[in-house]
Amino acid sequence: MGAIKVILLIAGMLLFAMTVPAEPIVLATADTAPFSDEDGTGFYDLLLNEAFRRLGIPLEIRRFPSERALHEANTGRVDGEFGRIEQIGELYENLRLVPEPLIEWHFSAFLRPGTTHPRSFEDLREYHVGFIRGWKIYEENVRDTRSLTLAVAEDQLFHLLEAQRVDVVLYNRLRGLAWIQRNAPVSVEIVPEPLAVRPMYLFLHYRKEFLIPQISRALQDIRRDGTYDELQAEAFGFVP
Repeated sequence: MGAIKVILLIAGMLLFAMTVPAEPIVLATADTAPFSDEDGTGFYDLLLNEAFRRLGIPLEIRRFPSERALHEANTGRVDGEFGRIEQIGELYENLRLVPEPLIEWHFSAFLRPGTTHPRSFEDLREYHVGFIRGWKIYEENVRDTRSLTLAVAEDQLFHLLEAQRVDVVLYNRLRGLAWIQRNAPVSVEIVPEPLAVRPMYLFLHYRKEFLIPQISRALQDIRRDGTYDELQAEAFGFVP
């Protein structure tokens, strides 16, 4: 084959590669509003879609209960899972941490008005407690309580509290406040001081870990150029 034909063949292959859409990345999540919702207007939805858009990679988000979302990612049925604490990487051997945090979370206690406020995980030994199965920060830190009830979703969690089956439920500050707003009037209040504050991360199945440096740079660029604050204002109505 002549040199010109070889050059033309390579050029054609490169042109074809440039015009073929990238394979979509499929991520699982158990998050709810204001972080992720079906119409794609949650903060994580906006942030991750922007990051993958900058990389030229289509993104699909699938929603599962908390424990199921981790299982789907760890077994490779999806490409990753997001909105998790750093320690997830120690518990699920097939998941790899994207080191640039997505956001910082306040893990908070919710209770009925008039209930004494717990100030720490240790204080919870005096309470009947509920949280959602699969929330590892609570599974690791809440071990000594009067009783413990596990829920599968936020509606069930807060209904436990309203039905007085538990004294305290443990959740995320902004997600809990969004639930209260959607279901008002309800007799539920938040303890102002969080029990813990942690950065939250995206994890990828090891088959996709080659993307980690690119995704980290995209997330850093989004913070650096001001887009991050714009996305928070769009999703939350303010910049936390």
